[in-house]
Amino acid sequence: MGILNWGFRCSVKVHQKEDTITLKSAKGEIKFTEFAKELSLIDPNKKVWLNPLLFNGSLQTLYYTSWDHSKRFHVYYGREIFTYADGGICSLDWVIPKHDNFQELYLQTFLKGSPKLPPRTRFLSAEERTSLYSKTVETPIVVIIHGLAGGSHETITRNFAENLHKHCNGWDVVVINSRGCCRTILTTSSPFTAASTGDIRDVLKTFKKNWPHRPIYLNGFSYGASLVANFLGEEGDSGLVTAACGVSMPFDYIDSLYHIQSSLTGKYILSPAMAYFMTKIIFNNKKELVQHCDIVDEELLRKLKVIQNTYEFDDLFTCKIHSYPNAFDYYREWSPVRRILNIKTPFLMLNSTDDPAVSVRLPIRDVETNPYLLLVETDLGGHTGNVKMNGDFWCVEVAEQYFQKFYQFTA
Repeated sequence: MGILNWGFRCSVKVHQKEDTITLKSAKGEIKFTEFAKELSLIDPNKKVWLNPLLFNGSLQTLYYTSWDHSKRFHVYYGREIFTYADGGICSLDWVIPKHDNFQELYLQTFLKGSPKLPPRTRFLSAEERTSLYSKTVETPIVVIIHGLAGGSHETITRNFAENLHKHCNGWDVVVINSRGCCRTILTTSSPFTAASTGDIRDVLKTFKKNWPHRPIYLNGFSYGASLVANFLGEEGDSGLVTAACGVSMPFDYIDSLYHIQSSLTGKYILSPAMAYFMTKIIFNNKKELVQHCDIVDEELLRKLKVIQNTYEFDDLFTCKIHSYPNAFDYYREWSPVRRILNIKTPFLMLNSTDDPAVSVRLPIRDVETNPYLLLVETDLGGHTGNVKMNGDFWCVEVAEQYFQKFYQFTA
């Protein structure tokens, strides 16, 4: 987007199929298109007022990635380790109330051999975990999938989790920290990939088995949004997820790769940063990876130290582990645009056309073909941005309102 598109009054466009699905409950029926009109935050007739100091997509994105947000969004987490069938693990960070004796509980529950946990995060005690899984409520569980190499500590995730905890009484909120992420030890040969949909499935099936009557709402940010889309496309009409949302999704990984390299912000700031966070997972888990993965040696580590973008990382590591000839073949196989036509879960997607990190050529024709999809397009906001004057994220408020309205209608 050029300088003529800079500003702070954000325009909203809503894309849906005209003949869309009907949402049904004991309260009646409503078309998904009519349901969308109930979401006051995405009214195309109104402007969204963003922070005027962050007047383009790059500044909006850099606010999210570079500002110090340590004094905001002080959500507290109780961590649980979830083990997959192949021996890999993720960590589930459940939102918990603040405790005055938090540090004492941190020390009492700390698992020997675990890395130091992020701020305001501790392990759940055995009693707390028993209490959690013995709940008989029928209120929703909101499951959050974080961004590339991110986790529950990410600013936008904390904003979303804090809002839900404050405004949605009785709901449970949990972040799935993928293999190797957010100080979760790697115990297999590879961290998460774009193909890690099975990891989401295993966790959600466990939830559904334990709480068969609780609706599961699934939300993904950035790379996490693409995992959500791929997962939903594979699930079809299984009914495992009741409603879903994705923010700043890279619909096409190849197109996104070219796009991020086309701007100064993308090429020289965002792309190297993303590569750094990916390589950090390898270096943080070097001891464990050497035991499970033949390709991890000093030569690989030397090469990883100097890469400047994610496709170099995927060429050197991901493709070697998962037998792809190159990164582009891997990206082509797992781009969400290949699966969104198969989605049969009500799915809200929010993307900005001044996003410097992912492709801004949105799959509008596909959205207008699949009656389960709702795409909200903004002309300002950057990548996981849409930052308002008070520093909160408008896209987080939209996701929260979407799930709240969904529950109000279907409960």
